[in-house]
Amino acid sequence: MPVLPSAPLPADVVVPLLELGDANDYTAKADVEIARPRVQTPVNHNLENWVSIVHQYARDGNLDGLRKMLQEHEVLLNLKDTDGLTALHYAARYRNYDVVKMLLDWNLDEKIEKVEIKPNIEKTSSSSSGPSTPFSTRGPRVDVNAESSEKFTPIHFAARYYRKDPLTDNYTPTGEDECSLVGVVTTDPTYKIIKLLHERGGKINAMDKYYLTPLHYAAMRGSACATQALLECRCAIDPVDMMNMSPLMTACVHGSSSVVQILINYGARVDLRDKRDNTVLHLAAQYGHRQVLDILLKAVQQYAHEDKEEVSCKKLLTDLVSPKYPAHVETFRFIDQTPLMLTVAAVAQLSTAATITTKHFGGETTRSMLRKPNIEGNTPLQLAVERNHIEVVEKMLELITKETGGVITGMTRDESLFPHIAASKGYLQILQALKMKGFSLEFENDLLEIPLHLAAENNHTDVVRFLLSEALGKPRRTTADDHPDLEVYADDIRVRTIEKCDKKGMTPLLRTAPSQAHSAAEVLLEYNANSFACDSEGRSAVFLAAKYNKTSFLEWFLAWVKRTDEDTRQERERERESSERRPGRGRMFMRRTLRTFAVQKPMVEQLVNRTNLDQDTPLHAAAVNGYLEACIVLKKYNANVDALNEDKQTALHLASITGHVPVVNILLNWSASLAKAKDDDGNSPLHEAAKNGKLR
Repeated sequence: MPVLPSAPLPADVVVPLLELGDANDYTAKADVEIARPRVQTPVNHNLENWVSIVHQYARDGNLDGLRKMLQEHEVLLNLKDTDGLTALHYAARYRNYDVVKMLLDWNLDEKIEKVEIKPNIEKTSSSSSGPSTPFSTRGPRVDVNAESSEKFTPIHFAARYYRKDPLTDNYTPTGEDECSLVGVVTTDPTYKIIKLLHERGGKINAMDKYYLTPLHYAAMRGSACATQALLECRCAIDPVDMMNMSPLMTACVHGSSSVVQILINYGARVDLRDKRDNTVLHLAAQYGHRQVLDILLKAVQQYAHEDKEEVSCKKLLTDLVSPKYPAHVETFRFIDQTPLMLTVAAVAQLSTAATITTKHFGGETTRSMLRKPNIEGNTPLQLAVERNHIEVVEKMLELITKETGGVITGMTRDESLFPHIAASKGYLQILQALKMKGFSLEFENDLLEIPLHLAAENNHTDVVRFLLSEALGKPRRTTADDHPDLEVYADDIRVRTIEKCDKKGMTPLLRTAPSQAHSAAEVLLEYNANSFACDSEGRSAVFLAAKYNKTSFLEWFLAWVKRTDEDTRQERERERESSERRPGRGRMFMRRTLRTFAVQKPMVEQLVNRTNLDQDTPLHAAAVNGYLEACIVLKKYNANVDALNEDKQTALHLASITGHVPVVNILLNWSASLAKAKDDDGNSPLHEAAKNGKLR
């Protein structure tokens, strides 16, 4: 019958954790397995099963089953599974305080209560010799600092795997010296386990392979219990991980206001920066944690303006118990020191704290810190704007403009572009808040774009309407006099807003065509945007829609122009009838005006045949790209199939050159004479097709 060796297995032996069924009735199964081991099964295979059983007992809090297994086979006490985890890891992870205590007490001088076990397995003898001491052992002791494959210790697990409690999760300490959640935290199993592990020699500042300490994980999980326990054990309060992030920074990212408050009460530094040069303000703003931001701003204001104090030894000793100054926390890293030694250290560090304040803040105010960029050039305010955290933005703007009459002053160019960010993403509330604090809605970026360009292009209708109402007031009903050649489109305000041209000469209305922003275009036209506007290449909205095959926008836009033109003509007809009943010069003027208007082509026909600087029509643009549907829409609104560009080429020439057979066929159906048309070089569409190898 195989017998387990009394000595531990080699370090390279790992065993997997098996998923068991019902842990409560597994004790009987374990007894059978131990009582009747399979003779033909290797010892290591049984060992793997037994390790899995021990770990399952630790997970489930099965004290009796775990005690029985360890009394029979103590070698299982520190054996690891495939992840490098011991029974103590699992007990700490699943918050089984009684199991943790039993494992830590194993083979101490206190006699462990034995339970009766079946005698059909040979027992290994264990003996102790020599006088006993408070922590002497009679056999293997649990490794309180055992590391997993990722260097997690049991304290890491206790802090990392936190079960949310509504009492502690909703609790945010507010007092300056209030550093504990008495009656709530101290009864939590996580709190008790961490305190016990540290008392028995657990490394409170152990780092995993990512340089994360237990305090980092407590902050990450928002565990006020674990945070409180670790700080009471005098852990380092400002260690940094691989990204140079402190536990306070981690808490800011994950939005745990209770942990943030506790860390600040214990003196966590608010001036540290991570590898991207982010401060705690950047992180809170980026993730939109308003409550965290309020706590941080209060701490930053106090820390940045805190004067160097002359502190008596008595006051220092008092503060060491309930720390107020960030520098005092460093003294917690030293143990077994006399009060005098602690006092001397604290006095020296107080002067260091004043130096740190000057060095990191440089006399800066909270307002300037909110506008200070990280390594990517982003300020806390900019990050909040980009993420649409309206409450955070409003709070920051309130602080920044507090002493400047509610209006921001001394804006940098990057700050002046905040409205562009909000407009491009459709953040109406952000845009309104920026406008109230003095941000210009007509500021140009490097491409000469104003926020209206970006809002229109991205079809943010509510933002477009807000920007136009701020610039032009309420929309004015289109009248018979609103022709593109009239002076209404040359108004200075309109030139700076609704008719503003970017670097390519495109107005907000033109920007809607390539992106098919129907709704935004409708609002712009409601405010009488010039539907005949062209960019620096002479391309109209119709031309751009045809060029980029935006057929739905093309159909909608041409229908709108046609309907508007018809309404205008009907209105002029009513005015003519009315003028005929009134004698005098007004009647003669109206007749002359109507004669001029009557000879003009319909607006939709003018638009559909309007050429660019190369004399290409929208039909040329659609044909050269093979956009059959766009060609059909243009023909529906009376596009001139025979139109020539500056090289005397028709749309059929261009379709033949590029080999778009469906477009060639439909153009020939519309006008068979196109096949005979010749360009400046005397080439017909057939010549062009042959030259370019388009056999079809």
